[in-house]
Amino acid sequence: MTFEVRLCMAVNPPALRMTVAEGNEVEAAIRNLDILVTSSIPTTTQRLKNTVRRPVYWVEVFDPVGDKWVPIEPPKEASTYPYVLANTVYGTTFDVTRRYSRDYTYTTLKQRLESVSIQTERGACTWWTRLLSRWGGDQDDPSETKEMQQRALETAMPRRIADFAQNPHYVLERHLRQNQIIRPRRPIVGQIRGESVFLRENVCTLHTQMAWNRRGYRVIENQTPAKVVNKSELYGQWQTERIVAPPVVDGVVPRNEYGRVDLFTPSMLPAGSAHVCDAHAKRICRELGIDAVDAVVGFAFRRGVATPTIDGIVIPESAVDLLRDALQNDRQAREEREQASMEVRVVHNWRRLANALRVRAEVDAQFAKRKSSGITFKNQVSDSESEADAEAEPGTDTQGGFIL
Repeated sequence: MTFEVRLCMAVNPPALRMTVAEGNEVEAAIRNLDILVTSSIPTTTQRLKNTVRRPVYWVEVFDPVGDKWVPIEPPKEASTYPYVLANTVYGTTFDVTRRYSRDYTYTTLKQRLESVSIQTERGACTWWTRLLSRWGGDQDDPSETKEMQQRALETAMPRRIADFAQNPHYVLERHLRQNQIIRPRRPIVGQIRGESVFLRENVCTLHTQMAWNRRGYRVIENQTPAKVVNKSELYGQWQTERIVAPPVVDGVVPRNEYGRVDLFTPSMLPAGSAHVCDAHAKRICRELGIDAVDAVVGFAFRRGVATPTIDGIVIPESAVDLLRDALQNDRQAREEREQASMEVRVVHNWRRLANALRVRAEVDAQFAKRKSSGITFKNQVSDSESEADAEAEPGTDTQGGFIL
């Protein structure tokens, strides 16, 4: 009988926040870890000795009957490490910290760098998720994913008020933002120092009417604001409905009061229309007589002034094929014009070069003689000629004057 085995490793990288002196001592400690077990450890290094701990290793064996991974004698100190990785024989690496952490939510999570997000083709993700994806760590293992989710749900309720601020499951009303409320206010899952504890899944985020419009929703008429903050009326999603733009009628695209189409989300596109993003599309539509309207996809705020962001145009869907063919012909015509213009520039540059070479040759022929060492003009006296004059016969008159 064979078993699937993978190697687990608990690592503890240096802390992010430290002084220069602490950093220097940690660097020295990393180079020589033996100083951490000696009796003459500096005070700063003594505080940071857990930061530069050596990695610890053990193995896990997959139980096909229980459909789970079983650790084989994991070290006790593994529960205090912020990162625990499981490496398979297939070259994949998984983050299994939740399985071994003693207090993941309130202690371990604070030691991990989870707040830095990076934009990728799949959307926003943390740097840690992106790093693990290089070794297949972002692949889902159904059995392990279910176990990690169950461990997250079994997280105990915090015993300190400060721990509720970032808790993923429980929340206190004092930690809500100005644009958040709890709805519904049931169930109350506990009490701490006289304050009610609610489930974080019941926290609702509120927005103004304009903010909901930018998300593709409009506030239903005769709705009472769920909250008023600094004279701003805030509404919840249960008080809104999706914006449905009027359809295209007789080839005319509906417009707002500014002569544009609000297209903050794809759902706001009018029925029977199409969104075209091309810098030359509007000019072509004007030439073909196609109704084209600028698409406003958002707002840019500069010095407190909101400026609409226009991206492409909205045209009747029936004119898409005609516009596509016209754009292709226009693109070919522009490429031909650019090619002809480039040829004209090339001929002009070659003509300038030929004229420059001709003028140079004429100047050289009249005023200079070329040598390997450079150019010597005919009216200049060379060094050899000067030496010849110096070696002239004694009876020869070398002074100036006219010879008759």
